[in-house]
Amino acid sequence: MKRLSLLVISALLLFIACGDSDSPKPDTTGDFALASEGGMPDAGGSDSTAPDTAVADAAVQSPKVVTPQRASEIIKDGQCTIIDLREPSELPPTGIIEGALKLPYNSGTFNSAYSTAVPNKDACVMLYCASGNRSSQAAKALDRDGYTLIYDIGGGMGAWKAAGLPTVAP
Repeated sequence: MKRLSLLVISALLLFIACGDSDSPKPDTTGDFALASEGGMPDAGGSDSTAPDTAVADAAVQSPKVVTPQRASEIIKDGQCTIIDLREPSELPPTGIIEGALKLPYNSGTFNSAYSTAVPNKDACVMLYCASGNRSSQAAKALDRDGYTLIYDIGGGMGAWKAAGLPTVAP
């Protein structure tokens, strides 16, 4: 009986340690690499050999978790649809990223509206929520639906604000 219990516990620990292989992985390229899954960016200057476009980034992996700094750079080129997945009551204290569509995830608005908001499945989509949980789930949904260029801001709006990046009133 002890052997069976030990075997079950060992298998459970192995399963937990391996994690969810379907989860988006953090961006670990260039100067915008995550030091840990906690989302702390490495310090450093820009890397002139790093790809400049969202398309080149996504060729590595999609959905892709990116730091707020990298997300800001991708957004600046104007080619990404930005989607805020937070509920309306969460918006006033922090604001939103300029140009973001408000498609709350928990209330079901996202699931019923994303295909209309972003009809081109090859278009760039940038997702964020408060901390990264809902955006991770939404990124998986878009991936399952055939979207090919999906970004998830690691750490969500909390990390965006901590990085000192701008927001506007909702």
